[in-house]
Amino acid sequence: MMMMVATVIFAGASSFATGPVMHEHEGKHKCIMFGAEKWQKLGLSDAQQAEVAKIQASCEQDHNAAVSAGKDASASVDAHEARLKTVLTPEQYETWTSWCAKKMEKHDSEHTKPMP
Repeated sequence: MMMMVATVIFAGASSFATGPVMHEHEGKHKCIMFGAEKWQKLGLSDAQQAEVAKIQASCEQDHNAAVSAGKDASASVDAHEARLKTVLTPEQYETWTSWCAKKMEKHDSEHTKPMP
């Protein structure tokens, strides 16, 4: 019994010490939901901006529904990312994915603490 309690305490402490790591679909959802100013930096046309706004609205709705239902939202995020890829030029998509990767790396480095 004492060993089980010690194991639970140790496991809880180790997960606390490392902090939350952003799951890929959570990070991509946040990247899809970038504000208009960030999307404008990609040089989107008016038509692209309108399509991105539609994708964002749909992504937010689907993501919230999945989370509320206790379901995995990764399929929804992947579908919306695929839609973005059809709207953006290859160069814009590459820049966006680079920004997204940097955002997730920054989040993980700020929220992950090495264990003592």
